[in-house]
Amino acid sequence: MDIKHTPSSAWTSVFGSLITFLLFIVFGAILIFMLRQSQGANSQAMRFGKSTARMFTGNKPTVTFQAVAGVDEALIFDS
Repeated sequence: MDIKHTPSSAWTSVFGSLITFLLFIVFGAILIFMLRQSQGANSQAMRFGKSTARMFTGNKPTVTFQAVAGVDEALIFDS
């Protein structure tokens, strides 16, 4: 049984190198995109744990449980 070997063309190695180079470019672009998103003053990662509480001014009347305890039904007022 004779085994014949035909050498691969030069284009095979060129295409292989081109695909490898393109994968590195895509990976680098994704990495740069992720790094740019994490920078800046408005970054969500830097705002983690900050309070979004509002200042209570006291202009609105507050209703406590003690004020409505024992009421048989809720009254609906049109405003």
